[in-house]
Amino acid sequence: KCGSPEHLKVQRRRSACSKLGPDAISEGGIASMFKRAMEMDRYKPRVLNDDPWVLQFDEFLSAEEAAEVLRVGGHSFKPSLTGNSDSGSFA
Repeated sequence: KCGSPEHLKVQRRRSACSKLGPDAISEGGIASMFKRAMEMDRYKPRVLNDDPWVLQFDEFLSAEEAAEVLRVGGHSFKPSLTGNSDSGSFA
């Protein structure tokens, strides 16, 4: 943790975390955050992996919202190369 004796030893070798502020999430908080995200039924979340956590939100944007994102700034969007949702395989 920031400010711990272990961290004070490490901060001599790199910038101090005090510049970044306190930790955003405490120990165990990531799993708790993802579990809460799984309760967001309106977005239809699916767990693709839980170590590390990877969620997919099948209904994150409506068709109209997605069209607006593409209209405003999606001129160079390309499909991700990290996975293939058609085959279900992911890198």
